[in-house]
Amino acid sequence: MAGGTDARRGCHRPILLRPHPRQQSLLELLEQRGGRAWLSTLTTAERFSRSVVEGLERQGQLRRRAVAAGSAEFMTLQAAGVAAVDGTAGTLEPPQAPSAAQRQALERLAATPPGGALLLWG
Repeated sequence: MAGGTDARRGCHRPILLRPHPRQQSLLELLEQRGGRAWLSTLTTAERFSRSVVEGLERQGQLRRRAVAAGSAEFMTLQAAGVAAVDGTAGTLEPPQAPSAAQRQALERLAATPPGGALLLWG
């Protein structure tokens, strides 16, 4: 729900805003999928931006939460066949390979002698 009040009626009920068309599409997709989908699949396979998801979350239209791999909840979701948006069984996305800059930073960290000082920025 969006903030605000309906001053014309003299009450303090929240004013409901219509979702943006892209937000409405996401809500409809989630409804078709039983209300659950992996965020990584929403942002890749279905190409919903994080801002669409975050906007609906701020409005209270959806809720995001982390599910640890291997946890009982994760296993329950896997067993229930919670589908990713692309239709595959829900799995965690594979780890990303570090970028060249990240690899260089890791090499410098590894090359620093014990007790050496580093300044990390960014």
